[in-house]
Amino acid sequence: MADRRKSRKKERRDGGRAKAFPLTALFVILAASVFLFLNEYFLHIDAVPSVRDMLKTVGVLPKHVTAADGQLAVHYIDVGQGDCQLITVGKSNVLIDCGEEDYYSEVKEYLDSLKISRLDLVIATHPHSDHIGGMYRLLSDFEVGQFMMPRTADNMVPNTMCYELMLDVIEEKGISASYTEVGDVIGLDCGAELEILAPLHDDYDNLNNYSVVSRLVFGGTSFLFTGDAERASENDILNSGADIRSDVIKIAHHGSTSSSTEAFLRAVSPDYAILFVGEYNPYGHPNPNVLKRLDDVGCTYYTTRDCGDIVIVSDGAELKLYSSKRGEITEW
Repeated sequence: MADRRKSRKKERRDGGRAKAFPLTALFVILAASVFLFLNEYFLHIDAVPSVRDMLKTVGVLPKHVTAADGQLAVHYIDVGQGDCQLITVGKSNVLIDCGEEDYYSEVKEYLDSLKISRLDLVIATHPHSDHIGGMYRLLSDFEVGQFMMPRTADNMVPNTMCYELMLDVIEEKGISASYTEVGDVIGLDCGAELEILAPLHDDYDNLNNYSVVSRLVFGGTSFLFTGDAERASENDILNSGADIRSDVIKIAHHGSTSSSTEAFLRAVSPDYAILFVGEYNPYGHPNPNVLKRLDDVGCTYYTTRDCGDIVIVSDGAELKLYSSKRGEITEW
């Protein structure tokens, strides 16, 4: 009898431990999740990996969306408060800007994951560091077929370190480099074409207005890339009579109110808009007035701050949009 009582007591103790273990594990998981959430949005401790990084490490999160044969993909690579766009179609790879140098390792990882070792064309829209900060490293690490940048007034040429290093690498590697010319049409694989629309003048008093603006056409779909072009450049583009209607627009200057006038947006008539916006940026980007203008023209907009890397895939007739943020790739 005594032995049976001891046995029942032992079973109760063991059962209690068994029940306590999953409760303890659940508490640890919940506590860790809360900590990771607080770190990602408030604490910002660099040594603590993000949920996205952890999922990539264990292989749960797919690296990046790729386009099937005969399709085109435009990758809006999240580089914080900077710009970086990649066009892939057939065997053609085009990079427009590459963000600050601090983000270069992420840009390189992105290109490496797509097994891209050669860029047929690299465009530096204008020489501000949030667009070309890591350009000298990219030009050093990748084979580049052609490099293009805007011609600027002599008094507007910057003397920043990142700009000088970029020019040094171009010279040292003997990269074919040229200034963009309005009206140039660059042919890509699968019939895609990239047309240069701006800058139209060489006497702007703001470096942003020298931004290369280009329009990509693939079948019945189109994309507009705007750099940091402001009102003056937008008005010149409108006055030029160029066809700027596009399904997707990369909003200029991170959604600053200096760009994206109502007249320009109505002429573009986009279905989707992408905004490169850094989390906790001190500029208040995107400006609420710009978002209202997008709403007024019936355009759906997405920011890299909220969505991470954004990829838009075109089959020449329809678009599919993907986001890499928050631990999964979601189709809209």
